[in-house]
Amino acid sequence: MKRTFLLLGIFFLLSTAAAAQEIFRCIDANGNAVLTSVPQEGMKCSKGETSEEPQSRRTSSKTNLPDRCSNLSRELEDVNNDINALERQRSDLQKKQLDLAKNETLNNPGPRRRFEKPAPVKDEMTQLNSELSVLHRKQSLINQDIRLYKCIELNRDLSNLNEGKSETTRSRTYRIR
Repeated sequence: MKRTFLLLGIFFLLSTAAAAQEIFRCIDANGNAVLTSVPQEGMKCSKGETSEEPQSRRTSSKTNLPDRCSNLSRELEDVNNDINALERQRSDLQKKQLDLAKNETLNNPGPRRRFEKPAPVKDEMTQLNSELSVLHRKQSLINQDIRLYKCIELNRDLSNLNEGKSETTRSRTYRIR
């Protein structure tokens, strides 16, 4: 009887391993993080982990904590640069929209009509706002990781050690969040 259950258990484990699919960690158009085995069109995906916790939040033997913190800082800088570029594009689109509204008013001096955004400008603005939303969500996740790993404190402590200051005279208390 025990052998039967053992064989059934092994068979079940092997069948579930054979049917396992690759998991992707995706960010949808609304900026929500999603774990899926079938990414939809429009999602920005990377190969994920089977756990709910993102890979960047778990310690890995491949990278040490200072390297992880510097990678997070570089990634945050890249995201901030992307956000700034999109903000400039959005500002240009808003100016273009304002110019179109002025031209519409000048061309039709009669009774004031409510100005409708031209479709290309409206579509571009919607797409830019969607991309900005995703980037702001990514920025928030990176900032959470930086706080999680206490990168700011780590960099300060490392610079103090490099300067020869000793932390042994002060006690430091860290709050776990």
